[in-house]
Amino acid sequence: MATTPTRRVSTTANAKMLSNYVPVYLMLRVYSDYMKSFRENMSDFLEAGLITDIEVGLGPCGELRFPSYPQNQGWVFPGIGEFQCYDKYLKSQFKEAATAVGHPEWELPDNAGTYNDTPEATEFFGENGTYLTEKGKFFLTWYSNQLLKQADEILEEANQAFLGCRVNLAAKVSGIHWWYKHYSHAAELTAGYYNLSKRDGYRPIARMLSRHYAILNFTCIEMRDSEQSENTKSAPEDLVQKDYCPEPEKYYHHPLLPLKKSKPKIPINNLLDATEPMELMRADFALQ
Repeated sequence: MATTPTRRVSTTANAKMLSNYVPVYLMLRVYSDYMKSFRENMSDFLEAGLITDIEVGLGPCGELRFPSYPQNQGWVFPGIGEFQCYDKYLKSQFKEAATAVGHPEWELPDNAGTYNDTPEATEFFGENGTYLTEKGKFFLTWYSNQLLKQADEILEEANQAFLGCRVNLAAKVSGIHWWYKHYSHAAELTAGYYNLSKRDGYRPIARMLSRHYAILNFTCIEMRDSEQSENTKSAPEDLVQKDYCPEPEKYYHHPLLPLKKSKPKIPINNLLDATEPMELMRADFALQ
């Protein structure tokens, strides 16, 4: 059973307005009321154990990501997509964050290309590109943090709405497998997953989910590298290894218990400690 916010307006560097979903700061209260109404109106099904999992929508298609590759705006696979942070509110937040670290002159990227570019066609994602510079790393950390904070706030509301119900909360993470073999991981970066060969972009998400006793659902698990075109530099099997769970039965085959209250908020710096790469990602996101 999934619950998803209805709309959000997002802006790219090329001033394209998207209407996939509404900013969390506008939608959070409405979304919270919707989930509480869902619990009230579905109470018979919840109490009877007919609803056991509630996947909380955290972005387009219910996935925890920015709407970086919208087909209704002309995106075609395997385009790298575009960053979604150029509205006046996020511009102001970025300027404030950059000023706080002594760089008021830093601006949002203007060299990251358009929806259907390849990484090498851009200065940002190309060889020795902006993403490797101090400014680029700061931006990508800030951008991905916006996604983490948004999800954390929504799941806090979901936890409160379904507190005490015998259900699993879950969140879906998109398996953005194209350009995974490219050193920049461009398509992941524009979606908000700051994942590189020496920086694990998924474990901070898992750590955030763990505070709400939420399960991570991952897409593209059924896909094979051999099925992908070479020019997409796609590697779904390698990507799935980032979220590999060595003992799934330890986490998923257990009686459903009443949902407990979210643990104390995890400081963003503690979440980012999880970016250090590991051979295999532990399933520390699963219900304990």
